[in-house]
Amino acid sequence: MNSFDIIVVGLGPAGATFARSVSDKYRILAIDAKGEQSPFQKPCGGLLAPDAQKTIAEMGFHINKDLLVDPQIFSVHTIDFQSKLERDYQRAYFNLDRHAFDMWCIAQIP
Repeated sequence: MNSFDIIVVGLGPAGATFARSVSDKYRILAIDAKGEQSPFQKPCGGLLAPDAQKTIAEMGFHINKDLLVDPQIFSVHTIDFQSKLERDYQRAYFNLDRHAFDMWCIAQIP
């Protein structure tokens, strides 16, 4: 019978990053319901904020251009319905194929 110190359930960016960070110290079992050919569609977008981009770079990884999808986002338009104010903010988000990004994160687990 296999024995594990940690079981990680859910391998989105947080779960996969955690599994990778502890895999050299603990015996882990990492499981996720979606697979490479999964019909799973993430309901939220795949925008990667500048802070997340920096963290990925600090971990020694680089986002492959194959993960990027159009349109790339360089500004965000916001509307405050209560005050009726509208504003544009310059942002340098990466727009990613979220499923492909999840699979990339999983592939980083040794």
